Amino acid sequence: VVGSGAGAAWLAKGNSRQMCPNTGEGFDSIEQHLSICPAVGRVPLYAGDEVRLARLTAAQLNGKVGVLQHFARDRQRWVVRLDGRDALFKAANLDKV
Repeated sequence: VVGSGAGAAWLAKGNSRQMCPNTGEGFDSIEQHLSICPAVGRVPLYAGDEVRLARLTAAQLNGKVGVLQHFARDRQRWVVRLDGRDALFKAANLDKV
C-alpha cells in the first residue's frame, strides 16, 4: 500500500519514467513498451523516417513511399506525407525504408 505523498517523495528523489517520443506515454520497461505501443510497427518508427506502405486492402497504395510527420495520438495512426499530401496509416502498414 502506498501512502499519501508517495508520488511527491518519488519525484523529489529525482526518479522519473522514460517517455515514448511518439505517444508521450511513460513506461518502465522498453521491451514491454515496444510490445504494446501503437506507434511501433514491425520495427520502431520515428518522425522523419522514410516508410513504404504495405499490407493495405487498398492494393494500389502498397509500395508507395512517404515520410513520417508525427504520430496522431487521438487517431492511433501515423501521419505520412505522400506526394505532398498527408494521410493516416497504422504502424502495422508501414515498413521502414
